Amino acid sequence: MYHTKEFYKNIDENLVNKFMNRAIRQGNALKEISNHHKIPLFTYESIYYGNGLNDILEYLNVESDLNLEKKYIDNKNRQRLFYTKERLL
Repeated sequence: MYHTKEFYKNIDENLVNKFMNRAIRQGNALKEISNHHKIPLFTYESIYYGNGLNDILEYLNVESDLNLEKKYIDNKNRQRLFYTKERLL
């Protein structure tokens, strides 16, 4: 599995900002759809930092599989950032 973030050189910050604005608009649209259809949104952050995994399992009415949880959700398998002189986006 690939668990490292990449660093980039010579980034067009205007292009990054354009896509960030688009991502924000799309996120807002997803929230509206979620609210309209009463379907919860589950995020990476809620799974790793909150109770999101249990919320998903409860919503789907399935039981947790501890082996799969350790394989895919355990902190040791999260993406890591290696030290570098390059800057992040």
